[in-house]
Parts: sequence; C-alpha cells; structure tokens
Amino acid sequence: LWAVGFVAHQLILARQRLSWRSALYVLLGMLPPVAAWGLLVWLVPGLFFRVDAASSTSSAPVLTRLFNGLRDVPTAWFSRGFNLPLYSTPNEPFLNPVLAFFAIIGIGLALWRWRLAEGALLLGGLLLFSFPAALSLDATHPPRLVGTMPLLAVVCGWGAAWIMERVIALVSIQKP
Repeated sequence: LWAVGFVAHQLILARQRLSWRSALYVLLGMLPPVAAWGLLVWLVPGLFFRVDAASSTSSAPVLTRLFNGLRDVPTAWFSRGFNLPLYSTPNEPFLNPVLAFFAIIGIGLALWRWRLAEGALLLGGLLLFSFPAALSLDATHPPRLVGTMPLLAVVCGWGAAWIMERVIALVSIQKP
C-alpha cells in the first residue's frame, strides 16, 4: 500500500511526470523487502500477534476506530508512551525531549514538502505503519508501532540536519 500510494502520489503531484516504467521499477524494487517480510511472517507464527487477539472489541465502524487510534499514536511518540512496563519504563514516550524536538521539526518539514517524494514517503509511511496500532486495543503498543520507528528516526535526522544547517548558516554569516 505504501509503494502504491507513493506511485499514485508521484503520478498525480510530481513536478516531473513519473513514467509508467519508473513506477513499475519502484513497485518491482519493493518486491524483495515485501518478500522478506512475508517470509518472516510465514516462518515465525504469531510474530505480529493474531488479528483477532490484537484488534479492538469496539463495535464502532472501522474508520471511527482508525481515526481514534491515529489520534492516540502520537501520544506514544511524544508524551505518554506505553502504559505497561513490558518493553521499557512505563509511561515514558518513545522519543526523549531532544529527539521529540527534532521529530517535530522533521514532521513539519515533511508537511511543508508533502508534494515532493521525500515528504510523501515519510508522511505516508508514518500514517500507514500506524494503522495496526490504531486498530488494536491500545494504539501505543510498541510491537504494533514497530514500522514507525525507522521512519521516526529518519524524521528526527531530517530535523537535526535542518537545525545544523541553520546553525552553520548563522555562524558563517557571523564570521568577518
């Protein structure tokens, strides 16, 4: 879904038109990681829990549960974390304050550049990989947010690089 969404985004919004050949190359390039993921899921039963055990028992429509869950996902990243001490200290956010600062800047940059490939990939990936957690009993459960962790790291890196670029520009202006 992430690759298909990205290709659709590029076909619709890219400044230079994405050719069908390039779109095919993107989708073919996604085959090895998707195949590795499928092999992992097939060889390790229960790796990502059973769907019925992880899903919410709410009778609300799927879209309502999804939007409510997506609202709770950022609290795991920035403010509350997961409330059971299974993986780390309870009620500690996944990102410490410095990383959260960089992540907020990185997410802002991704939102600012949502029409470009890098912004679309990061925002689409963060959204898509938050779906399993959003549809589960607790949207802050770390194993269901595992796909967002590398993307959060990239977003933090983008924010840190942007800050460093601004600091270097400021220092270079200050030099006589």
